[in-house]
Amino acid sequence: MDPLPLAPPYQNEPLHLAGALDLYQIETARIALLAHLNTHAAPVVDLSGVTACDTAGLQLLIAADRSARAAGRRFTLRAPPPAVCKCAEQLGLVLPGAERADTQPAS
Repeated sequence: MDPLPLAPPYQNEPLHLAGALDLYQIETARIALLAHLNTHAAPVVDLSGVTACDTAGLQLLIAADRSARAAGRRFTLRAPPPAVCKCAEQLGLVLPGAERADTQPAS
């Protein structure tokens, strides 16, 4: 994934991904994530609705983190569910910018 220029409007709301983050659904997630990276100064991806994850899903999240960092932006993964954490753990990977649900500030 190439670094993306930041385009207006510099929005704040997170991108909510839901369902399977796997090889069969990755293209839909990739399109949404690219749009989010292009329109957010500090991209936040809420993973709380993700029910399954495979290596393609993890690769997408890691590539998004690298692209954001290359553009000088912070990338945050909010509330990664057990499916995502387990996949990363099995591969010996650390989720970039991960914030667990139990560490979220109160609203």
